[in-house]
Amino acid sequence: MTPHPNNASERLREVVRRNRRSEKVGVYAVCSAHPTVIAAAVQQAVEDESILHVESTSSQVNQLGGYTGQIPSQFAEFVLSAAQRAGLPRDRVLLGGDHLGPYPWREQPSDVALHNARELVRSCVFAGYKKIHLDASMACADDATQGPDERTIAQRAAILCRAAESAAEDLPARFLPSPVRDRH
Repeated sequence: MTPHPNNASERLREVVRRNRRSEKVGVYAVCSAHPTVIAAAVQQAVEDESILHVESTSSQVNQLGGYTGQIPSQFAEFVLSAAQRAGLPRDRVLLGGDHLGPYPWREQPSDVALHNARELVRSCVFAGYKKIHLDASMACADDATQGPDERTIAQRAAILCRAAESAAEDLPARFLPSPVRDRH
């Protein structure tokens, strides 16, 4: 058996390499903010020496608190603290945002919903989320009854992607993984 790489990025690359060799390997993600679920996920990652991959949705955690009452930095601290208490190194924790987009604000006009979605994406990046799943497919209050067309969805996703990239550029260099830092 191959020794485990040291950090989440290296571990993910190893999973991809092994998968491409037709080995049946993968990474699972947990999308919960419940303390018992997070504790169980942390314990599983410790036991199987895997990555702890935890995600939050745009309704669950956002810059206004979401239905959990947590903003992205609070959620990140919650997960990282649980990992630390169990002895799981921080570099084996992968935080992600799932379906980040205007969904929580879909009852608002698209410019308002998209403004909030951009702020959410930026907040997630600033909180240390490394996996950002953008989803701009939902209709907002001023969209036609059948919802936005593919071009509008793509334009909105591009706006959200730019918000994530901009936030990453604004991070202090010490928070960036070395390949990104070395490109500049």
